[in-house]
Amino acid sequence: MANETNVEFKVVPMPDTPGRYIIIEAEGGVVLDDAQGYGYRSARNAYRAGWYKFKGGKAKGDAGKSWWKKHADFAAELEDPLFLIEKQVGHGEVERKAANELRKSTVRDMAKERGLDDY
Repeated sequence: MANETNVEFKVVPMPDTPGRYIIIEAEGGVVLDDAQGYGYRSARNAYRAGWYKFKGGKAKGDAGKSWWKKHADFAAELEDPLFLIEKQVGHGEVERKAANELRKSTVRDMAKERGLDDY
């Protein structure tokens, strides 16, 4: 099952080992990954490993990297507007949560303007 993608999983504390977590199948509770028997040190690390292994994380990451490499000129154009947003956050003019939405909309709008439908 470790090679399948889109497997529904959940992270639970490791039995008999406090502070460690394992990844189990959402339906049935079969152990999918226990970090070679040691368990993960945090639930966050277990979720990250689960996403990478069971939700196609590597393929998604590779696809994203190749897209940005292919559109390096677009990435360069984004540098100034995104820097200005970060500067506004640093000066306290914009809250972090609002800045995240502003970043997303800026990238989406600029991609649309340039006809990058595959973004």
